[in-house]
Amino acid sequence: MKVLFVNPAVGYYTRAISNPLGLMALASYIRKKGHDVRLLDRCVKKINLVKEIDDFAPDAIGISLMSGRGLKDCGKISEIAKKKNIPVIAGGYFPTMSPELILGEGLADFVVLREGELSFEELILALRDKKPTENIKGIAYKKDGKVYITEDRPFADLSLFPEIDWTLVRPEDYFQTFFNCTKMLYLYSSKGCPGRCTFCSNHFYNRSCFRKRPDETVLSEIRYLVENHGMNGVYFSGELWNLTKADARSFCERVKEEKLKFTWGMLSKVGQYDYDDFAAFYDAGCRFICFGVESGNAEMQKKLKKNVNLEKGRETFSSCKKIGITSVVSFMIGLPDETEEQLKDTLSYIKSIDATINLIYLFTPVENTDIHNELVSSGKIKKSFDGLSFYKKYITMENPGYNFSHIPTKELKVIKAYFDWKSFSGKESVNGSYSYAFAVQTIVNGLKAISKKGVISFVFDAFRALKTFLGVFYYSHMFPAILKKYELKQR
Repeated sequence: MKVLFVNPAVGYYTRAISNPLGLMALASYIRKKGHDVRLLDRCVKKINLVKEIDDFAPDAIGISLMSGRGLKDCGKISEIAKKKNIPVIAGGYFPTMSPELILGEGLADFVVLREGELSFEELILALRDKKPTENIKGIAYKKDGKVYITEDRPFADLSLFPEIDWTLVRPEDYFQTFFNCTKMLYLYSSKGCPGRCTFCSNHFYNRSCFRKRPDETVLSEIRYLVENHGMNGVYFSGELWNLTKADARSFCERVKEEKLKFTWGMLSKVGQYDYDDFAAFYDAGCRFICFGVESGNAEMQKKLKKNVNLEKGRETFSSCKKIGITSVVSFMIGLPDETEEQLKDTLSYIKSIDATINLIYLFTPVENTDIHNELVSSGKIKKSFDGLSFYKKYITMENPGYNFSHIPTKELKVIKAYFDWKSFSGKESVNGSYSYAFAVQTIVNGLKAISKKGVISFVFDAFRALKTFLGVFYYSHMFPAILKKYELKQR
């Protein structure tokens, strides 16, 4: 089978373009199974789809959707495919969360749910041989106007999957500036997390199941990228880097044995590691770790089922600072029924910790999470697949203007802007790299993202980026009374 994989364009976006890791993993597997594969990333370059499809003549088209941002382009791709009678298979986070929407709106003929490798190949073989698809595990399809979801497919052993084939793309298109490195790429060493946080879809998408890739596979990919493309940084993008200290230490020893020159970072849980662990990570090249605390209020911690030991957090971030590891800590404000006092607890906690960067997000409910389902049950929001126009507005992973807390929206915006500006304008160096490191990487990555779209799009997106910047400046500087109310020092 000839399969064309497409990463759809996502429109206005000033963050750095990330390599489509899930789509690359799927395409690598399908190629390894003997199929003819091509991968197009429309986030990197505007490609003439009609010409590309006519040239390659695929038997099937696979589209990856990680958020609602790709819906518009997905529609364009599907429209072209239908005219040429080519089946479209959608997969990724977004279609898995809402297969009814994707199929109901005619954006695809099939949806592959969750991990796609095994289901996708079984599906394209069935299409090739004109066999029934109803009994294929882990897919959704539409028949006689009704959407059907087949039996779940058990997760595979990740050691059965091949290395990611980086010849499918041009790695240089995805290099990012990130603290101590200028050529950072996203890789994955694991999937899933055993947690059950009420705001996170992990328990639905990954069934709260953690799986680890073999270290030798991951390090082989890294060696290829370092030696052939000059990569000097890796962000391990899995929900949780490692589950045990033993696995974490083992990986560090393997990195040192390989003698590869690259820095790296990952996502971790507060309390998972101690000072000696962080020292071992640093010795193996780790220079940044991202932690999710979300709230500094004990009651809200229980509600979120995050259950972070806040005192342990202080110890964790202090250890990272002493060792030289950048700690990036995320918090959410405007949580459902959050009060001013609970918000003040979070702000007080942020001021009490030694984190390098504190990232503040306005709460946005995510499909198929406990909080989302509660909001739907209470009538505060609609089910997002009630209509495509509603979905485009709602589930873009950005706050659409909803506020379910007891805190005025303006105050939430001021607080978020305050910390955004504080991170952006911070003069101190990060790990001794250079002054204004966070500002530099934000500007460089933003320019890289919007410069890939042509002159007209560049001007348009640059204007919107400037508008966003001025919005942050305005909210962070023009409301001293709000800053005083929450005991935030005006900058």
